[in-house]
Amino acid sequence: MIFSPLVFLWTVLFLFSTKNFVRIAKLIVALFWGLSLAAFFSLPVLFEKQLVHVETLTIGYFNFLAHFADLNQLFISRFWGYGASTWGPEDGMSFQIGWLHWGMVVLAFFLLPIFFAKKRHLFWPTLFSFLVFWLVAFMTHLRSNFLWSKIEILQWLQFPWRFLALVIFCASFLSGAIFVFNKKLIFTIFAIVLVVAVIFLNQEFFRVEKRLYISDKEKFSGKDWQLQITAGIFDYLPKSAPKPPGKPPSGPVEVLRGEALIVNLASSSASLNFKVEAQKESEIRANIFDFPNWQVTIDGKEVSHQKDSELGRITFLVPAGTHQVFLKLENTKIRIFSNYLSLFAWLAVIFFFLAKLRNSLLSLPFRRKPRNRLKT
Repeated sequence: MIFSPLVFLWTVLFLFSTKNFVRIAKLIVALFWGLSLAAFFSLPVLFEKQLVHVETLTIGYFNFLAHFADLNQLFISRFWGYGASTWGPEDGMSFQIGWLHWGMVVLAFFLLPIFFAKKRHLFWPTLFSFLVFWLVAFMTHLRSNFLWSKIEILQWLQFPWRFLALVIFCASFLSGAIFVFNKKLIFTIFAIVLVVAVIFLNQEFFRVEKRLYISDKEKFSGKDWQLQITAGIFDYLPKSAPKPPGKPPSGPVEVLRGEALIVNLASSSASLNFKVEAQKESEIRANIFDFPNWQVTIDGKEVSHQKDSELGRITFLVPAGTHQVFLKLENTKIRIFSNYLSLFAWLAVIFFFLAKLRNSLLSLPFRRKPRNRLKT
């Protein structure tokens, strides 16, 4: 969402400046190919977002109004922290662009007339990057609030300071354009001095806040483990669950009613398999959030299931006797399609690079020397 508009505008600028419209087909193929690589994730997100609590992505802490940066944070402050983004200017993290970074942007602006006169092929990309730099820097500031309010899709970004990624990208491009302008020794020395200065000015930022020495046993037990099980954000929570759990479950499966014993339990991220030895009809609850395409089978036959009103967990009835129960999350049509689309795209990447490698090997200057023939 952040880089895609920039890539589109850059492509239009490239076609406009080079007049090479033949490459449009290749760009379209590259775009589709790139989207296909991530289809296994992005398509279900787009087409199945109504199944989870996505509305929580733009309210409360995640409302964009709480995460603008001010001019001091962007251009002046040298603060560096390890905290969080909070309401107002007292954030625990840094939003600085960097003195040298925005200084090079200003220098690039003064070189624009020279680029136009002597380096016309650099003028349009440099001007474009300069304008984008200030536009995206503006998008991180509270004054851009009217745009965020009008363009609702922006609100899904949650944090306006995320545009700083584009700010730094454009600043780096503009800095490089300055050195492309002239390749004399003095410019090379200036480039080295600039790199050293960036490292020197930011050396304090390379320090870790603190070192934690914690074992796996400590991480996966006690309060730490309880926090990991119960903590979460609502955009991962299915609509079947009105709220996240307040405490860890007593186990993967529980007997709510009746008399039954759960044995031979095996589970994975998308399945649950166990045997039930029931003295009489029993109500079983699997501590799994119900989600479309969860299927419950008893002795190989699919049975209906319900969800509890408290947390939307899967519940079902098991008749008296010994039964094999299997729960599995089946894929939806869009998930199947997106998985295969990504699979073919990744296979195409592998075949593409193998073909490139083969052509490179065939082009190597290995030649057999002709054998000397005896004259007769």
